[in-house]
Amino acid sequence: MAAGDSDTEGNLRQQSRLPHELTAIEFASAHADWEELDHKLTLDDRPTNSPVQQKRSKPPLKSPAAFANLRQAHGAAQPIGVDDGPEAAAPEELAFEGMHILELHHLPADVSTSQLEDFLQHFGVPPHGPVVRWVNDTTALAVFPDPRAARQALAEPPAITFMLRPFSQASSASKAVSPAELQPPRPRPKTSSTVARRMLAGALKLPSLQDKAGEKTLASDRAASKAKRQERRHQLDAAWEND
Repeated sequence: MAAGDSDTEGNLRQQSRLPHELTAIEFASAHADWEELDHKLTLDDRPTNSPVQQKRSKPPLKSPAAFANLRQAHGAAQPIGVDDGPEAAAPEELAFEGMHILELHHLPADVSTSQLEDFLQHFGVPPHGPVVRWVNDTTALAVFPDPRAARQALAEPPAITFMLRPFSQASSASKAVSPAELQPPRPRPKTSSTVARRMLAGALKLPSLQDKAGEKTLASDRAASKAKRQERRHQLDAAWEND
């Protein structure tokens, strides 16, 4: 092939090359030109949305006097989570409107909590109540499980010189006690040593430690509870069918 034909073919190949197809030498030359141009740019010549320009354009820190002026103009900052709205700190409501509470007033200075509990137990109060809450040296509150138990204790003549009155007639100090401390006492769950003996027997691998009579009682209690739940479910289903 002649030299002229070779040059012509090379020129045609160069013209037909796509714009994004650059040789290694051309790419290196273009990259060097870009770095030189970027180096010549100053911070003022950069776009305003440049991260460097934004970082340099931040205002200087304010002095303590400026912060004091801002606090005076806009008020002090509130801690996170603090809300002064009407629903922010709604007080807890008193159960039964306080009708389950009796006040023991004008108490002797040497009276003890156990003496007050013994006094209240004489009124036929259930075993899980009441709870004595001291207000001050001469005043205490008897918190009963329900208003009926409180009325029963109030209706009985006092056996000793402890004076009782309804919570509605109580002193201002007694009414200032938090409702959270005046919740009706709940009965303690029924406890049994049978389960503990079973776990101990399994851990020590000594079946003789198990309470066989207690296991039978627990099994019968579980069966009775299951039957009661099934009966209640049947009653609810029957009520829906009748409607």
